Amino acid sequence: MFSDSFAELKPKCEVADLARHIVKPVVRGIRPMLKKHALQEGKIILANFEVIPNLALDHSMMQQVFFNLLTNAIKYRDVTSEFAVTIEAGVKRSNSGTPEHYTIDVVDGGIGLDAEPDAPERKFLPWVRGEKSSREKDVSGVGIGLTLVREIIEAHGGTVTFIPNAPLGGDHAGTGVSEPPNFYRKPTRIRVTLPASLCAASASVN
Repeated sequence: MFSDSFAELKPKCEVADLARHIVKPVVRGIRPMLKKHALQEGKIILANFEVIPNLALDHSMMQQVFFNLLTNAIKYRDVTSEFAVTIEAGVKRSNSGTPEHYTIDVVDGGIGLDAEPDAPERKFLPWVRGEKSSREKDVSGVGIGLTLVREIIEAHGGTVTFIPNAPLGGDHAGTGVSEPPNFYRKPTRIRVTLPASLCAASASVN
């Protein structure tokens, strides 16, 4: 299987401020792609990252995760609406209030997902691209970006999932915009979950 080629992924972890060392450098790195498509960098919003302490992460691997997610958001954007991506951090706590894991949601207003029951999970399989995206956009790529995202996050002890919205179909809210009933309603939300055991709050970060 394709994923076997990633079986030896061994993160070389260093202390990281997730926003400063991982996400923001990626946003700067995709400026040429944003410029090519006449998109504004300011439409990529980071929110609530103060809730996540310094973590022990492989910097290059985690940058690859957010590079893949952000470039997907650009490639699969809905050209009929304004481009915007929100990267929102959160924390899930136990009943005692102790952090159990941290979440990072990447939310965009792209063209949506195919709404077959297994569509969200299938998007993480190698070589898989959605029927909707294949039909509607001439997008380069072979369908391994999300596979690599999952492998990297799992190598850090975390998970990554789609959080789909209700299926979209027909004329919604009287907008006059009609979609076949087999597509998920936008926005698309991908959730990265990292275990609190990665916390390196006591370590210094440069």
